[in-house]
Amino acid sequence: MCYFSNIFEFPTATIECICHALKNPRIDRPDFLVGCGLSGSLALVPVSTRSGIPCGIIRKTSDQSHSFSTLELGGPYTFMVNRYVIIDDLISSGDTIHHITHEMTRRYPHSRCVGIILYQESEDKIVHKDGYDKIDDSIPMLVLEHQIHTIAQESN
Repeated sequence: MCYFSNIFEFPTATIECICHALKNPRIDRPDFLVGCGLSGSLALVPVSTRSGIPCGIIRKTSDQSHSFSTLELGGPYTFMVNRYVIIDDLISSGDTIHHITHEMTRRYPHSRCVGIILYQESEDKIVHKDGYDKIDDSIPMLVLEHQIHTIAQESN
């Protein structure tokens, strides 16, 4: 399994599940979607287009690019972010989620993360327990692995 195999194997089901998850009552009406690196951007742009919620990609500190910005904005440009949702494949070390929340707080000090949506489940949550321990328990986290596979099987 590659880290983001769901987005490659079941792109329609993955995007559909993420868009549906954005309406989950545990997630407080996000006005911005954010991801980091390839795993975030693979799902983020189509979800933003379909949901109408603006998005941005946080660059990892090690990324080399022609841009000097740590946040690339996409979709309808937004100047104010109040409630954002992080979209990523899975949690391993927890560093990506921590990096995103740190950058969003730096850029938008009054914003808050209202949810984390993961489209891939870690193969071994016990190995990655420390990564989950780094994340604020008050932030709702939705792991969509099983829903994606169910929708993909039903559509075949």
